[in-house]
Amino acid sequence: TSTFQTYLAELATNYLSKELDTELHIGKVDIYFFDRLSLDDVFVRDQHGDTLASLGSIDVTLQSLNLNANKMVLKNIALNEGRVGISRDSLEGEYNYAFIADYFSSGSKKKGSDPMDVTVRSLDIDQVDITYDDYRKTYNEYGMDYDHLDFRNVVLHTKGFESDGETFAFDVEKLSASEKCGIVLRRLEARCLIGSRGILLSNVKI
Repeated sequence: TSTFQTYLAELATNYLSKELDTELHIGKVDIYFFDRLSLDDVFVRDQHGDTLASLGSIDVTLQSLNLNANKMVLKNIALNEGRVGISRDSLEGEYNYAFIADYFSSGSKKKGSDPMDVTVRSLDIDQVDITYDDYRKTYNEYGMDYDHLDFRNVVLHTKGFESDGETFAFDVEKLSASEKCGIVLRRLEARCLIGSRGILLSNVKI
């Protein structure tokens, strides 16, 4: 029912806001057949007070859950319609989402809690604006500024997620978007690596 969905959203909002120590809002929660979860009207700030994500919905499909081992495998996460802002701070280059990754990593411990080890197999994005800013770097006024990117209407399908705690790697099956410099990408396939050196692409097909 609508009342129960609102109650679930309030529980999730209060719990995650406290655990992640940031402002977070979830408007509605739907659960389907115990293996699919839909979160509507999702808003998250990073720990600098900037918007990390403002999304129409997040759909999560569960592959497996082992409570005894405190492990969860997510088959897919889908982000739909909204905005995501990724940045690196000007001092040490830390990503603004690092506090979330640290919380869900198996080696991290938050006082009074034991975070679950979460593995994500694939990620889909549909009609989301994505910005990336490395605040250690100056702005480039001409052409594409790879340290300050602004993508619009991003559609992304990925699989094969891997992480060693320092870097993230995955296969891009499809990527389409437009960038503020005027470039329009209709379709891209590649292997993507995100780490301390930035975003690296290999086996690129356009």
